[in-house]
Amino acid sequence: MNAIRRKTVLLAEDDVLVRKLTAKTLIKAGFNVFQAVDGVQACEIFSKHKDEIDLLVFDVVMPNMGGIEAYRKIVAQKECLKNKILYFTGYSHKMLDEIRGGADVNFLLKPFSRKIFLEKVELVINS
Repeated sequence: MNAIRRKTVLLAEDDVLVRKLTAKTLIKAGFNVFQAVDGVQACEIFSKHKDEIDLLVFDVVMPNMGGIEAYRKIVAQKECLKNKILYFTGYSHKMLDEIRGGADVNFLLKPFSRKIFLEKVELVINS
């Protein structure tokens, strides 16, 4: 995993505890992390730091703006981040299939282990 050290992740999660634990996991693994409470704040952070961000890790459902809408707005600003998104959600696979509309999307169902999460982050960031 040394190849992905010092990469920067934009994390958007409305649950304070989940956000803090996820950010802590990423930081301990060597990532720089920007944290957002929803998709609106994620878009604002991205606008200020778009040249630094390598990966987006977004909760699907958040107040004000969810992860899917925020991802679409961000990709419109910087095409090279296309497919550099990892969604996580507490919804079932069936619900997520409906949300994503059949597209190939990287996602994890909550709860997930630190190991599985970091493996998925490595896979997406290196894809």
